[in-house]
Amino acid sequence: MKIKFRQKNLKKILKFLILFNALSIPLYVMIFLNIQLYPLQDLTAKAVFNILNFFGIESNLDDLFISVPTGNGYFVGIIDWDCTGWKSILVFFALVFATETKLEKKLYGLLFVPLIYFINILRVSFVFYFVSIYGVKYFALVHSFLWSFGMIMIVLIFWIMWIKYFI
Repeated sequence: MKIKFRQKNLKKILKFLILFNALSIPLYVMIFLNIQLYPLQDLTAKAVFNILNFFGIESNLDDLFISVPTGNGYFVGIIDWDCTGWKSILVFFALVFATETKLEKKLYGLLFVPLIYFINILRVSFVFYFVSIYGVKYFALVHSFLWSFGMIMIVLIFWIMWIKYFI
């Protein structure tokens, strides 16, 4: 009996992993083909610019370039395709749609997508804010830490919340 239970769970896990990887294929296709959506980059740049100004950080926006003052000049960063949070959103989508449940419940997972995008905008804004206060020397550390660890944690927390409250 224990063996059947274990086999059943292993089959569910295997099915989830196969489906998750299949749903992740668009991520790799977009990376390989270098597909980018300028309007989403532009929206992200304008949102970050407005947040910085709202919090009193003097910033300039020129197309997709945002500059903020630092102690010894200006830091200029570009809002590139990866700054839009598209990878986090796509991974969250794959997690939700790979989870075994009814389609109706999966669609509720899409409610988290705007939240992921908004948190990503806050993340990018914070990086510019941090650099304007503490200088460029910490940019790579803050950017990498917030990107790789912070957004992964957000995606996983939202997925767990979706499982807990919608399944």
